[in-house]
Amino acid sequence: MKGMLQKILKKPELVFVLIASLFGVLSAIMMPILEVPDENQHFQVSYAIFSENRKVGDDMVFSDGMLVKQVEDGNYWSNFTEKNSAADDGVAINTGSRVFDQKTPASIFDIMRLPQALGVLVGKAIYPSLGIMVLMGRLFVLAVFIVAMYFIIKKLNYGKWALVFIATFPIVIQQAASLSYDAINMVAIFAWVAFCINLATQKTRISLRQILIGVGLALFILASKSNNVLLFVLLLALPLTLISPTALYKKLQSNKYWLLIKIVSISFIIIVLLAAVYVIQLKLVGGNTFDPKLLGSVLLKTYLWGDLELIDVTTIGTVGQFGNFYYHLPMWTVILTYIVLAIVMLSEKIPNVSRRFALVSLGLFFASVVLISVGMYYGWAIQPERLGPGATVTDGIQGRYFTPLLILLLAPIAYIQKYIKITVKNPKIIPVLVTVMSVLLLSLYIAQTFREFWK
Repeated sequence: MKGMLQKILKKPELVFVLIASLFGVLSAIMMPILEVPDENQHFQVSYAIFSENRKVGDDMVFSDGMLVKQVEDGNYWSNFTEKNSAADDGVAINTGSRVFDQKTPASIFDIMRLPQALGVLVGKAIYPSLGIMVLMGRLFVLAVFIVAMYFIIKKLNYGKWALVFIATFPIVIQQAASLSYDAINMVAIFAWVAFCINLATQKTRISLRQILIGVGLALFILASKSNNVLLFVLLLALPLTLISPTALYKKLQSNKYWLLIKIVSISFIIIVLLAAVYVIQLKLVGGNTFDPKLLGSVLLKTYLWGDLELIDVTTIGTVGQFGNFYYHLPMWTVILTYIVLAIVMLSEKIPNVSRRFALVSLGLFFASVVLISVGMYYGWAIQPERLGPGATVTDGIQGRYFTPLLILLLAPIAYIQKYIKITVKNPKIIPVLVTVMSVLLLSLYIAQTFREFWK
């Protein structure tokens, strides 16, 4: 038994699969259907993708708290045993139908929702009840997430344990075991950043196979959330040796114009970054006037000296906030989580990380946070049904939006190792630390879920 555990701990991707599978399935079963944040909406869109009627029936529409009330009254399991209007609905492949009063598209080309749509379709074929459809949709998303992350972790050359830890945060596992498209969005971010980290530490020229993989991942990023386009800037921070022979690169460095070349390159990166922010911001802002001074004030009040409860919830949300926000992990576990993450990242040996790649990665982390916040302000906070046109903070931000971006901190922390370094004499410590911490956090999440709904 001891020998088997030692073998497993030598393979980070296997540790991830075991942890994610166990707690993912538990989460999918124990979390009442449609109680994961925004899952009601995700179900309706997922159902519509392969639905002839294109909209769920009235018997499958629940308002906030109704299913929780069913659990309390002992009527919850009828959602699994009783057929609903889905039994009379045919199957169709929709390429652009809409649900939610013509506001939300439901298309087979939406790869972010395709796994859960297929799961809902299979559930409908097994038994057309709401519970079976939602459960099968959750399990399909979980399976896709686990398989994808297995290969991402396996192919990542450096920082495997940091990625295992982030990918097993309770909020990540909960989203992966739900109908949310955030799980697939996280896969897109993890895959792209891992690809760039591998290239950033590569000494040989880029191969045709790597170029094709990069094109595929770029298309994946384009198909995910729009703010992820910012991550393309990582390409501009990759070493020139990927496209130039080493000898030519050394010759460039000795050139008297090398300083000018570096200045132009850095300027180009900044311009592209600002252009990307501006283009995406225009899409998010819509017809609203862009006011940098107002946004600066909003960001300060949102994250520094505004509503402390809002700031705390956003911070906690990056690790664990559950059940339509009814409950979350205690703050001390979040602090401990980030301490462990810092230790793991500082102990990861990532050679040849350039200062340029480290700085760009760090800049992209903060730029993404700002861009998401701007989008939520204009797209949500100032809406009349929320805070209104005079909103002074960004409303609706959920910490899970920032969780996958934590992998961007791997490169800058690796660069900091030149000045701050943690030496781990026993190579087993980090795997054990990550495994134990992940299991403890997820166990607390499952225990909280049981206490919240099934006590």
